[in-house]
Amino acid sequence: MSEFLLLTVALDKLYFTPLGKFMDERDASIRAQLGDAKDMAGEVKQLEEQAAAVLKAARAEVSAALNQMRRETTAELEASFAEEKKKVEEELVKALAALENQKEETLKFPDSQIDLLSSEIVSKVLPSAPLINLQLSLPLIHKHFCENQWELQQNLIDAVFCNYYFDFWSSIC
Repeated sequence: MSEFLLLTVALDKLYFTPLGKFMDERDASIRAQLGDAKDMAGEVKQLEEQAAAVLKAARAEVSAALNQMRRETTAELEASFAEEKKKVEEELVKALAALENQKEETLKFPDSQIDLLSSEIVSKVLPSAPLINLQLSLPLIHKHFCENQWELQQNLIDAVFCNYYFDFWSSIC
């Protein structure tokens, strides 16, 4: 029995005490590492939240910059469109005024000159036309001349107007 006690004391001092001390140190080390990991998880979560906030702010800033650029570009395009539209309208007003002047000049054209011109045209086209037919056709020729002059002026206005708008839109696009 004394050998058993001696063996128990020897094993306790040489084997179990160092082993218990090692296991306690290892357990404390594991607990410390787990605590550090929990702290780091908190820090990581905090850093993720900060990164998300930075990204959100950057996106908002980029969105604001894009919106500002869109507003500026839209304003520039509207200003250029208004300027070109004003130019076209001014030119159209000038063209209409010129055509109105031509119309008035045409309408002021003396009837005697129209009759003379009509009779010359008819005599050249129909040299053997009797005088009675010529006198009957002069009012019709006068009316036709005035109507064709007005249609010619309207066609000219339409052509000028369409040409300016085509040039304007092709320069924008």
